[in-house]
Amino acid sequence: MTQKRVRYISAVPSRAKVRTSTKRLELMELVSEYHDEHKYCPSLRDIMDALHISSTSVVRYYLDDLRLKGYIDWLDGQSRTVHLTMLGENFLSNHKFPGFPVSNKKVASSQTARAFNS
Repeated sequence: MTQKRVRYISAVPSRAKVRTSTKRLELMELVSEYHDEHKYCPSLRDIMDALHISSTSVVRYYLDDLRLKGYIDWLDGQSRTVHLTMLGENFLSNHKFPGFPVSNKKVASSQTARAFNS
């Protein structure tokens, strides 16, 4: 007689599901700061250049992931409409690193790295 393994599903999500990568946090911070500075949302290329991402498809991957988690949203079919949701704003306010300058890309990356390595 063989024993069957019972698999229990936890009501609490695993750490891997809840964890948000540094690049995603940088993206959320960029969207917030860019909108505050320019009064409109960044394009995919703006995000790609500011965060030193290799292609717009990678930017889109991060955006889709953050949208799925409920941190950001945008109007389908319209450019420059990406924005933080209330959940995203609350999450970012708890994980904010000071002084993320939108205009100076290299400084922004080094400040982010220091904030998460300390």
